[in-house]
Amino acid sequence: GTIRGNIIRDIKRSERHDSKKSAIYLDENSGQWTVEKNIIVECDYPFFCHMTREGNLFVNNVALSENSHEINILCLRSKLLSFENNIIKCNNDIIFHLTSGAIKTINSNYIDCLNHNLMVYRYNEYAQVGESIIDLIDIRSMEKI
Repeated sequence: GTIRGNIIRDIKRSERHDSKKSAIYLDENSGQWTVEKNIIVECDYPFFCHMTREGNLFVNNVALSENSHEINILCLRSKLLSFENNIIKCNNDIIFHLTSGAIKTINSNYIDCLNHNLMVYRYNEYAQVGESIIDLIDIRSMEKI
């Protein structure tokens, strides 16, 4: 399948609880999807992949935020995702949340957090989000994941 050419804006986490409302969400057994040429503005979670199969490609997307707390990219219990030629820019932290084996490639992306933190949290395979963080890696070392 393909998700292409959408403009998605102003999707924020609830102030009452830490919900993970996302602009684009691929769920269990989603595989061989191409997510391309989407513009995502002021969304705390522009991309969320949960328990996806191999072959999902995120290419030529733009995620921008000037007012967000941070931008979070979640790839939990997913397999072999590719991120290529995307632009992610935030006036705060940019955080990738990953489980082992989630990323196949990260190539030719422009990622700018305007002097804030650019991080990767790696989780145990069955850990809930926010629990059992194994380590913290600078995103410039993504090839080590």
